[in-house]
This record gives sequence, structure tokens and C-alpha cells, in this order.
Amino acid sequence: MDEQLITLLEQTATLLELNNENPFKVSAFANAARALEKSALSAVDIVAAVENGSLSSVQGIGKGLQETIAEYVQTGSITLYEDLKTQVPDGVLAMTTLRGLGAKKVRTLWRELGLTSIEELSTACLNDRIATLKGFGAKTQANILESIAQWKTAQIFFHLHIALRDADELLGQLRALPAVKQAELSGAARRFAEVLTELIFVVQLHSLFSDDFQEQILSLGFTRNGAAHGYYYGASSHGIPVRLMLATAEEFAWALVQTTGSPEYVERLNAVCAEKNVSLTIADEQSLYSAIGLPFVIPELREPEHCERLFSQNQELLTAEYITTSQMRGVLHVHSTWSDGKNSIEEMALAAKELGHDYIAICDHSKSAIYANGLTEERVKRQHEEIDLLNTKNLGIRILKGIESDILADGSLDYADAVLDTFDVIVASVHSGFTMSAEAMTGRVIRALQHPHTTILGHPTGRLLLARKEYAIHLEEVMDIAAEYNKIIEINANPHRLDLTWRNAILAKQRGIRLAINTDAHNARDISFVHLGVSIARKAALQAADVINTLSLEDFLIFAKQH
Repeated sequence: MDEQLITLLEQTATLLELNNENPFKVSAFANAARALEKSALSAVDIVAAVENGSLSSVQGIGKGLQETIAEYVQTGSITLYEDLKTQVPDGVLAMTTLRGLGAKKVRTLWRELGLTSIEELSTACLNDRIATLKGFGAKTQANILESIAQWKTAQIFFHLHIALRDADELLGQLRALPAVKQAELSGAARRFAEVLTELIFVVQLHSLFSDDFQEQILSLGFTRNGAAHGYYYGASSHGIPVRLMLATAEEFAWALVQTTGSPEYVERLNAVCAEKNVSLTIADEQSLYSAIGLPFVIPELREPEHCERLFSQNQELLTAEYITTSQMRGVLHVHSTWSDGKNSIEEMALAAKELGHDYIAICDHSKSAIYANGLTEERVKRQHEEIDLLNTKNLGIRILKGIESDILADGSLDYADAVLDTFDVIVASVHSGFTMSAEAMTGRVIRALQHPHTTILGHPTGRLLLARKEYAIHLEEVMDIAAEYNKIIEINANPHRLDLTWRNAILAKQRGIRLAINTDAHNARDISFVHLGVSIARKAALQAADVINTLSLEDFLIFAKQH
């Protein structure tokens, strides 16, 4: 899809609303953005649709918007958007990105209080100016302050998938420099931290004092810190701060070890090295661990939570074969165009097959999720007919009938038992009522787990990294019930969720709970996010036997029916 066009259409709708323009015009731009996103047209497709006139066939895009999109295709911009931008301060538009603040509320804050930036809004909240504003109140003011705190965090932290994408790009550029002998990614990204503040690379040159390297690295936008041999600083394509650490051949492995682990882990490691008088000149990381009497510790485990067991020579932790992406056999929670997905069931299945999977469970939203085009009972029946037909086509992958059922406020699932009986897999998830008390939410989720049709508890804490905190819930009580009823808990591999967290996955494993690594993909491309879920599982020291979708199709279906 053309993400830039969709963003421009969305922002044009926002700017129109900020300027109190005709609501129908606002809706037209917002609907066009949603229609394009839903259509999953690529940038090339959009250009072709403009040229051949087929853009009119996309529901939700009228004649006026067709002309606007044609202007974008021809010029790369939208005149209306550019004109509106001159009428609204950038800070006002930025305020609309805060969770819980739509354009209508922001217009009030701008026009009535003269607020033109998030910083000014924060000060106004702290001075209780928002609480007394008509239509807001003390609770809204408190929510705005919380949203601002989340926004500030998001300015310095970056999602793992963006960091890894940028790291791959930079690593390719570094290794291509003639002066560079070897370069490796290090730091929090090498440990697969869910969010991070910087990218670190360790770089060895053919010659430490290479003038060629100075010229080459500066051409990539890096600057020197003044030391002849030390650090260079720059930024990735998404603005993530980047630090390059230069190391000689003798220093390289040690530098990689020192920059990979968490500070607590490195402190413990250094103490052991000092005690055993280990040389800092080592050939590789394996040699270092061998010298201190440990098997190689994978980067994902180099966290404070694992230190005690690692350095006390816990053999179960040290000798385990941790789960790998290649061991994943099935994809258990994806969405299609039947609800809010961007690709058809067949397209999702073939994408999963291409990645080496044997089965895929289509788990579109249930009927209460009206906002996500949730499936009525009649549409469930028709979807199942399509799945039956596709399974006769010998696609090379088995398609399972699944649903992501909303957990309703009372803890019940979204269909009668007769409908639930027709599914192979039922992922039960909370999508509403996030402000419940911890006691109420815990009871709600526990009742869903006690339902005989529930297979998997989806994204158990509801968090959205850098956007929404976990809802209040007594998670260990939930886990106890999951263990008692032999239910599966999901590690949602969507990079904006990564929920269950790896720390909580440790607690789940201690209770004997099987976990499912699910992508929650809403398009075919995002099925590949399974590797992020695997990284979370590895950080929790999980093995293939701990993860349900490493089972064969036959064994998984048996397990699902039994539990």
C-alpha cells in the first residue's frame, strides 16, 4: 500500500476538522484513507488505477477524492493538505496524536485556551486549566497527562522491528565499506529487547588508523567523538541514535560481549572473569564462556532475570536447546478480509506456506467487534464454506477454522455453544472495557478461560508498546487458572504488542502452561513477525516443547480438542 498517501489523506481529514470544516468533507477524506488501507492496493496499483480509471471501483472513494488521489500520483502532494497546513500550527496537529484526544477536542484546546503544542498542553494540565474547561473535567485532564507521558517515552524509545530493520540496512552499509573487516550488531537489539533507545555496532577495521574509513564513515552521516579509536555517532533511517564502537582484532570479541549484555549481566560476568583471571584478548565469545566454565549464553538471555541461574551453573538453563523459528509449524491467529485484515484467506495461507508452515488458523474478529467488521453467525457459516473449498484445492497448507472471540464484560464468549462447536481454534481476547478494576478484569478473563471452548488466551495484558499500558489484571491468578484448565496463553508477536512479555512467559512456563507464538497478522507480510515472538520465547528460555504451534497439524488438533 502507499502509506504516504494514506497518511496524507488522514492528516487532511484531521486538518479539516481542526479548521471546523464541513463534517461530510472530513468523513470523505477519512473514509478514503480507510478504503485504500482496506483494499491493500500497492503504490504501483494506485498509479495504475488512476491511469485506467478503475479507482472508482474502490468503495468509499468518490469522484472528488479520485481527483485528489490523481493529483498526488501526478505531483507527489495534495494542494488542499498543503494549504491547510499553513493554517494550523504543527504543534496543534501533533496534539491530535495523543491517545484519547481527537481533532474536535484539540480544536477546543487550541481555540479556547490558545494551546499550540504538547508542551503547552502539559503545562495547562499541571495548572488545572483543562479540568475546568467545559467538556473536559478532572478525569480527562488526568488521562491527557498520562497520554503525554506515553508520548514522551515514545520520543526516545523505538519498536524492535523498526530497530532491526534499520540495523540490517546499516550493517549492510558498514560491511560494504572497503576499510571495514567485520561489523556486528550489539546492544539491546542483539538481546531482542521489546523497545530500545539506540543501536550499537562493534566494528573492526583492516587498519585502525585508516584515513579511508574516516572518509567512508563520514559519508554515511556519522561524526567522530574526537578519539582516534573509540566511538562514532549517527542515526538510522528512522532516527534511532547509532553508536559505532571501533575495536582491534584482539578486542573485538570482548567488545561484543561488553556491549551486548545488560549492565547487571555484564557486571556479574566481569566479576567471574576477574576471579578466574580470564584474558580479555579472546578469539570469540564461545572461547570466553569456555574459559569461565560456561556453555555459550545466547544474547537473548543476557538479562538480570537470568543472572542467578546462569552464574550458579544451572544446567537446565545452560544446556537447553531454545526454540528457533525453523521449529514453528503452524500460524494460529491471523485475520483476513472477512473482518479487518488486508488479504484474503487464500493469500494468508499461501504466505504462511511460503514461510514453511504446515497449517494456519484464520481467527477473524467475532460479532461484537463491530468496529473490526466482526463476523455474524451467518458470515461464520459462509467463511467456513470458503475454508472447506480452499482445503480441497491442495494448497500445500491446511487452513483451520478459528475465531478471535471477544471476551465480553461478564467473561462469556461471543457466540452460543452451537456456533463455538464449529471452530477448530478459539482465541479469546479482551478488546474493550480496559478501565475495569483489576479484580473485575481478572474475574472476567478467568471466566473466559474456564469456558470449555476457549483454546488460547489472546494478548493477555492488552498493552500496546509506547502507546497503551497494560490494563489492570492479576496475571498470576489468571495463569493459575490457565494451568488448572490446561489452556494455552498467547505470546502475541505483533511488534506493537509482544504480549505476553518474556518475563511473564517465564512465570507461565513455571506453571507448566503451554504457550502459542501468534503473529495476529492483519496482512500476509506480517506473518513473518513470528520471528519476533520466537525471540520473546527465547528470552524466557522456552524450548520447542513449551510452544504449542511447534506441534504437527495432527498433534495440534488432538491437543486443541482435548483442552
